[in-house]
Amino acid sequence: MRVPRPVGEEDAALKAEAFDTYYSYYGTWDFDAATSVVTHHVKSSIIPAETGLDYAQTATLEGGHLIFTVRSGSPGTETVRKKVWERLPKATNTKTTRKDRR
Repeated sequence: MRVPRPVGEEDAALKAEAFDTYYSYYGTWDFDAATSVVTHHVKSSIIPAETGLDYAQTATLEGGHLIFTVRSGSPGTETVRKKVWERLPKATNTKTTRKDRR
């Protein structure tokens, strides 16, 4: 049985929402310990215009969180964006076997 997909405006709205709430890129990075700056060298991105760009972000450790901070704009209209990474506790083995499913 095929599940019906949204069409028309509803489909466009779902795509726009997904694009507004998801971001992805990949590439390499360098860390300058003297300035605590991580520079990401974007090899490819969900936003094609970002391919080949370099992004510098200040990195800090606060209470077990790795925080990347980017500042842009001019004084008075500056925008500050932060990404917060948190290490999850070590996971236990969650694999199931055929025996477990009986």
